[in-house]
Amino acid sequence: MLPNSDVLVLHRDWFSVCPNCYTPSPQRRNATHKEALRARLEQFLNMDE
Repeated sequence: MLPNSDVLVLHRDWFSVCPNCYTPSPQRRNATHKEALRARLEQFLNMDE
């Protein structure tokens, strides 16, 4: 089953600081189409786990 929305949730799918050490992210950029497709494919294939 696919999620109802593709909205990113802060602290679950998207982080404004490092989740391990809580330091601010030094750089940000949008994911490329290839990176986004790969992430969605990995999520889809790992849904059965």
